[in-house]
Amino acid sequence: MKRARWSLETKAMNVAAMLFPSYPKALSYTPVEVKESDGRTKKDINSFLRAASLQGLVQEATMTSLCIAMNEEQGQSVVIDWSGPQPLFHNAGNNKFCEEWTQVFLNGSEGGNPFLFRQILENFKLKAIQDINNLKRFIRQAEMNHYALFKCYLFLKNCGSGDVLLKMVKVEHTEMQEAKNVIAVLEEFMSESAVI
Repeated sequence: MKRARWSLETKAMNVAAMLFPSYPKALSYTPVEVKESDGRTKKDINSFLRAASLQGLVQEATMTSLCIAMNEEQGQSVVIDWSGPQPLFHNAGNNKFCEEWTQVFLNGSEGGNPFLFRQILENFKLKAIQDINNLKRFIRQAEMNHYALFKCYLFLKNCGSGDVLLKMVKVEHTEMQEAKNVIAVLEEFMSESAVI
């Protein structure tokens, strides 16, 4: 029994490491659809997405609004097609943040230790939450200070996942006019500098 469980967890780690580059869309709550796969692989993918999700860590109302906004904006789910020997990803995004974490996952999965893999996943979530909180703090400061607005822009530009973070805080700050104005300026700067 232990040996079978070990091999399943190792397979799940490998699936997760392959999935991670498409995670920006999953992080932004875009639906993920798995095609041409066995039931176990679908279950592994869904388990990974559930474990890596920030759901429960972000306010429930924000989560619902974000899901609706992302579905309206993109209208497409991420499709993972397993019809060939390697999975193909359709409509998947990519960013520097997830590329860096993909390498961490790949390096961590080589040992086959599920506890290490879980720790890496928790560190990823912690970093994502830290980035969201930093951005919220910068936006609050930018409401009063142009230098803070510039710091906020630099943070978004350099964090590697500015596109996803900006969408998340945009949904969360829909009721706050000053924050909406800051976010609109940031979106304009980001699109002009081709960061988004």
